[in-house]
Amino acid sequence: MSPVLIAASFIFLFSACQDAQVKGKYDNPYTSDEVKTMLSYHGALVAKFDGNQWYFLSGNRWIKLENAGAYKYALLSSRHRALKF
Repeated sequence: MSPVLIAASFIFLFSACQDAQVKGKYDNPYTSDEVKTMLSYHGALVAKFDGNQWYFLSGNRWIKLENAGAYKYALLSSRHRALKF
């Protein structure tokens, strides 16, 4: 591939990637930091919220993000970060 095509691909990719905006009224019990921490607990990169439940993408399946281990990890991580500052 030519360097120009590679550079154009990177510019397009990074300019098109952004956080999705949520519309509507949903009861989300978690902060964005807690969701990101639970994602890191599972080693996942993608999450979705259906209005009631958070899911993460594992292979080609959506699995519930909230389990006791992930939420406990998120709480401990947020407390640890708060103590550092």
